[in-house]
Amino acid sequence: MDQLFARIFSTGTAAWYLTDRLGSVRDITDNTGAVIDHLNYDGFGNVTSETQPWNGDRFKWTGRELDSETGLHMDSIQEASLSDFLPHALEF
Repeated sequence: MDQLFARIFSTGTAAWYLTDRLGSVRDITDNTGAVIDHLNYDGFGNVTSETQPWNGDRFKWTGRELDSETGLHMDSIQEASLSDFLPHALEF
């Protein structure tokens, strides 16, 4: 199970992720609980607005990493072999 909670800066202070039911980061708060970044998404997971992007980071929609070069979300993909897709009727 993946769950984002916080990130710790080199200074020792934390920023806290507030996520929705999909795990998407909606707000990032500081140690006092003040919102330092707020994000909105469209139905496809694209960020439609972000209040303070310099306070955000790579974790976005569904809590996955966003590759800024390709615009794709890094999903946890498991390796599959060809036998996973062949019907058992074809086995000898």
